[in-house]
Amino acid sequence: MEIMESVIAHSFVSEVLRGRNTVRVVDVCSGIGIAGYALSKILVEKGYGVELALIDVRRDALLRAREWIKSELGIEPEIYVIDARSAHSLGKEYDIALMWGSSSVHFDPWNMNRLLASLTHVLSNNGLLVMQEADRFYSIIMRGYKEVIYNEDEHEGKAVLDVFVGYDPLKGTCRRRVIDLRDTNRRVSIDLYYWSIASLAALLWIFFEDIDVIEILQRGLRDKYVILAYRPRKVLSPTQFEREPYLFKVRKSKNTE
Repeated sequence: MEIMESVIAHSFVSEVLRGRNTVRVVDVCSGIGIAGYALSKILVEKGYGVELALIDVRRDALLRAREWIKSELGIEPEIYVIDARSAHSLGKEYDIALMWGSSSVHFDPWNMNRLLASLTHVLSNNGLLVMQEADRFYSIIMRGYKEVIYNEDEHEGKAVLDVFVGYDPLKGTCRRRVIDLRDTNRRVSIDLYYWSIASLAALLWIFFEDIDVIEILQRGLRDKYVILAYRPRKVLSPTQFEREPYLFKVRKSKNTE
């Protein structure tokens, strides 16, 4: 909540809220809706009405989020089980879009282009995208991306091993294999892109007229930031990114031969 209070105090947000009684908010890659809840709670306490929407590919998380937020705030959010890169297909318009929890790691630069083009077309002309991010590139420099990561959660009874297994130079992604140590047959491979704050903010500037970055100085948090992208340019249409570039078409055809 402290982080969201800092966001609310920003001049970009003041401009978005000016003259509004109701604020339309969309939480992208929402999970159980923590960011949407936090922002909505502050806005309600300040006397605004809130229309909240949640977008994620995980239906179970969205259903949990809807019930939780409704019980806590009395607001029943709309939920959409879709890929965030297709947000524009909803035909909706919002004042503020949230992307929380360092979700950018799941989007390589090619897919980030698709995502941002889509989000600029669900935001109003005076709209704002707020992204909470970690500087993962800095973490690589300081710690290394090949390390084996062990994570144990006694509360949930989980123990997993996270191992680097490969790199894709055309996408810039690192493949990590996550293994459940309590059932080694349960494993999944994930392709992750390690963004720096500078590269992500600069990319956002292509799609938005103005950018600011807030560094989060809070106990227990390191290398955490909030990027604010204000006023979508809407020059690039999501449909312009529907066709894959030649590079990936050739790659796919070679893989099927």
